[in-house]
Amino acid sequence: MLHGVLGESVLAYVVDTKNQYYPQSERCNAGSGKKNLTKPRQLRAEPPIGKSKDVHNICQVDAKENITTLDGKPACYLTITDEKTGSWLCALTFGYGRISQVPVEEVRQRLIQYFARWGKPGAMRVDNGEPLGHPTMTMTSPLALWLISIDIDMIWNKPRCPQQNGVVEKMQATSARWVELDKIKDLTHLQTRLDQEAFLQREKLPVKRLGNKTRIECFPELETSPRSYHPDDFNEQRVYNFLSKKIYTRKVSSVGTISHYGHIFSVGTKFRGQYVQLKFDEQSIEWIIYDNQKEIKRRKAHHLAKEAILNLTVCQGTTNSFMSD
Repeated sequence: MLHGVLGESVLAYVVDTKNQYYPQSERCNAGSGKKNLTKPRQLRAEPPIGKSKDVHNICQVDAKENITTLDGKPACYLTITDEKTGSWLCALTFGYGRISQVPVEEVRQRLIQYFARWGKPGAMRVDNGEPLGHPTMTMTSPLALWLISIDIDMIWNKPRCPQQNGVVEKMQATSARWVELDKIKDLTHLQTRLDQEAFLQREKLPVKRLGNKTRIECFPELETSPRSYHPDDFNEQRVYNFLSKKIYTRKVSSVGTISHYGHIFSVGTKFRGQYVQLKFDEQSIEWIIYDNQKEIKRRKAHHLAKEAILNLTVCQGTTNSFMSD
C-alpha cells in the first residue's frame, strides 16, 4: 500500500528576500505593512505520485452521470478500475442523476461492498468533485476522511486534468458504449449490464499488449487482495495525522468569525476583513489560528470527534458551541 499523506491541497511555501520561509498568505501580510489586501493563493504542495506499481496499490474512481433509463428515472454510477492492470473491477449504480446528489452514507455502503469483493486499495485516485473530493479544495470531504481512517490514502487530481485519471476516464467511455445506455430499462438492468461488461473486460477479453491473454490471467493476484475490510480498521488518529500536515486560509468576517468545515469559530473583531491561517493540533484536537505566524486563538475541534468521523457528520451542525470554547 501507499504510506504517508497523499492528499488535499495545502499552502505552498515561498522564500522572501531574506530567505525566510512563509506561507504565501503570510508573505502577503508581511510586505508593505498593508495587511490582507489580496486573498492568498492556495496551492497544491503534494508529493509527486507516479503510476501504481502493484495490483490493488491504487484504484481510480470516476462518476458517469446524467443517465436516464427507459422508465424515465435518473441514474449515475461510479466506475472503479485498478490502475496497475487496467482492470475494470466494478461499477456502483445509484438512482440519482449526479453522484453529488447521492446520500453520502449510501455511497459508503456501496464502497464497503466493493471492499468485500476486491479488498481495500492502498489509495484512491479521484477528481475534486463530491463526495470524495471538494470543488474548492479548501477542505477534505467527510467520506474521504472516513476512507483515510480505515487506512486508504487519497490522491486528488489537479482540477481540469482528467488525464491524471486516464485509466478510468477511458473506461467510462468504454462502459457507456458496451452497456448501450440508451437501451437500459431501469437501475437494476443498468447494474446487471455493467457487471456483465466488467467481467468480460477483466476475464474474457484478450489484450494484445499482454500477449493476447486476459487481465485476470496475467494478474491473478487481483483475486487475492491482502487488505480485507473490517469495521475495526477505523482509527481516527490517521485523520488527525493527515489534518495536522495542512495549512488552511480563511477570511475573518465583519463580526470577527470564520467558517471551517461547516462550523463557526470566533477570532475577534480586531481581525475582521483579514486572512488568518489554521493548523490542526493532533495532540490536543484543536484548531490553532494564526495571524502572520503568531498564534491568536485555539478552538476545540468537537466536530472531529471519533463519532463524527465515523458517522460522516464532521461538517454538520453549525452551533454557538464552537464560537468561544
